[in-house]
Amino acid sequence: MKKVLIVGAGAIGSLIGVHLVRSGRYHVTFLARGLHYESMIKNGLKLHPLPHHTSTNNDTTTTKLDPIIIHSSIDHCTFVSSLDTISDHPQDFIFLAVKQHQLIPILDSLKPLIHSNSIIIPLQNGVPWWFFQSYTFQKSLQNTPLH
Repeated sequence: MKKVLIVGAGAIGSLIGVHLVRSGRYHVTFLARGLHYESMIKNGLKLHPLPHHTSTNNDTTTTKLDPIIIHSSIDHCTFVSSLDTISDHPQDFIFLAVKQHQLIPILDSLKPLIHSNSIIIPLQNGVPWWFFQSYTFQKSLQNTPLH
């Protein structure tokens, strides 16, 4: 069974990780912090799928799908709050699902988890943290709301 590490078990990381666990082909380790980590340990990780919409002629039917819940005690997954707890377990796939500015502090912790065939997949989302760092952008876009 291939080993997968999800660094950042927020919306993006959890979505991908839950589906990998459900495939039965991967052991997935989720890295989370604080209350989110504590909730995962206590209640498992719950994914609420979007409703499924089907249209025929002019009628639309919406089907609400049940939440998917995974637990470390019964599924092929582990929940951790620190990479130190798995530093002796190199990973086959590492998904980086944290904001860009959060990468630098964790890079050294990732080194022991990478082997010669590890594949690293970055999943940064949102406006890059450095986008408004330039003086030109700050001045021209000052007080401009992002939608």
